[in-house]
Amino acid sequence: MLQKILSEAEILKRFDALVESGEVRYDKQTEVIEYVDQGFKFLFMVATSLSQKPNTPEEKDVTEQTFKPPLEPGSDINTAGFEICDVGTKHRLCANKFCYTRPQLLLLTRDGFKRQWDPLEAVDLDGIWTVLQDGQFAFYNCGVAAGFSRLHRHMQFVPRPEGFTTFLDADEDDQGAQGGGGSANVPFLYFRRALDGSGRGLKEVYDGLRSEMAARSKFRSEGPGTDCPHNLIMTRQWMAVIPRRSSVLGPASTNSIGMMGLVPVSTRESVEEWKSLGPLNVLKEFGVPRDGS
Repeated sequence: MLQKILSEAEILKRFDALVESGEVRYDKQTEVIEYVDQGFKFLFMVATSLSQKPNTPEEKDVTEQTFKPPLEPGSDINTAGFEICDVGTKHRLCANKFCYTRPQLLLLTRDGFKRQWDPLEAVDLDGIWTVLQDGQFAFYNCGVAAGFSRLHRHMQFVPRPEGFTTFLDADEDDQGAQGGGGSANVPFLYFRRALDGSGRGLKEVYDGLRSEMAARSKFRSEGPGTDCPHNLIMTRQWMAVIPRRSSVLGPASTNSIGMMGLVPVSTRESVEEWKSLGPLNVLKEFGVPRDGS
């Protein structure tokens, strides 16, 4: 069993201290722009703090942290000075360096050689459950097409914006669609299961969702790791897997939470670029079409 970690209030206090010290870049004036495309609600979170965030594994961190050695051998995520607490013996909870919301957290494997293109292990899911609070989304970007920007395996946590709901909040697993794959009102495949609140059997749920995904999606990626890149998104109530084909369409890019319509960007110009492409069309291109092609 994983050890008890800091309370939600203690984690928030440590996050705030890192913001005040200047280590964590957090735009306290994040602008929220609502937009509805074909009935699908988007929230664009405009935060200047994201302007220096690396977007691919090849890009380098432009902060002074670049010049400090990684905390873990094999890691390409420099967490020195950003640590919040250990989670069991296999993970460490850290503050994200570039934040659009408060708090924005990373759960990294203590083994710096664990990679972001591999599916999660049981201990990773247990770690997520230990950290995850009511009112938060946990997510994992598995594979380049799923929108990861670093190689070292890490899961992320963000608070749910006030009043924000997603198609994944619907009570029915897979929303009763024929053959699974989610509601026909959503133009890409997704696979969802309710959780019983105990935190037990998470790996079985995850593996089951990935099996359904592999059966429905014809898309396969090349390169190392999973041939079915996907986003994992979790709350205390449900777990969902969204297969991905791409993370970039012209100037638009996103990871797990963007597939729910929650899109962090660094400028208002980026919002206009998304609008010009048609936000729902962007998500359709990022995901796998409902016919699985």
